[in-house]
Amino acid sequence: MAGLAEAIAAEGIPVATLDLCNMQFWDGRHQQNGLDMIALARHLEAGAAAGAAGAAGAADAGAKADRTIGASLADRAGEGGPGVIYAGFSAGALAALVAARNDPNALGVVTLDLVDAQGIGQRSARGLDKPLIGLAGESTNCNAYDNARELFSSGDQARLMRIAGAGHCDFEAPTDALCELICTDPDQADARRTAQLREQIQSQTLAAIMSLINGDADNWNQTAVLTKLPGQG
Repeated sequence: MAGLAEAIAAEGIPVATLDLCNMQFWDGRHQQNGLDMIALARHLEAGAAAGAAGAAGAADAGAKADRTIGASLADRAGEGGPGVIYAGFSAGALAALVAARNDPNALGVVTLDLVDAQGIGQRSARGLDKPLIGLAGESTNCNAYDNARELFSSGDQARLMRIAGAGHCDFEAPTDALCELICTDPDQADARRTAQLREQIQSQTLAAIMSLINGDADNWNQTAVLTKLPGQG
């Protein structure tokens, strides 16, 4: 997910990456992964200078389920404390949802083709008192045939955007040969169309993050028009 991290940083948002070391093919340990993301946020907060940005996490767990990224975001103006936005891909999105549910400093969570497991996502979404913004592709084998769809009907603050024609690997930036080998490509897109899908996903992800920073998730208009961070000229 280095590509997404670089795009976040390019918008002036501090970003950190992390590895979810607990994950195994036979045991995702999703709840522990979420707690690890919170621990990273706290570590970054503790090391930040007075008045600097707080911490946030974004995680990636694709076909390999072992590579993750994290993002740290600026304080929301007027909140008086570090604002944390968690985001992730696939099972990493599930960890991000767990983290947002359990971190009182969270401003919200952005999920990329979220995959639920053992009902953890359902329970976390029901207990979430912050915005949940999801981007999802077509139903395929690698997003467990869209098994997280019902999460987004769990509350008034949950929103889901479907990216037509996108496969699971299109949400991983960058993806790899293993993901592309295992995961179904719903529209068998050529390289140009794939690039367009990934650009759309990235821009919509950035728009979602900005809406959470600005406290305007209710009016997230899904146009990927970015505004400046609070305090920027």
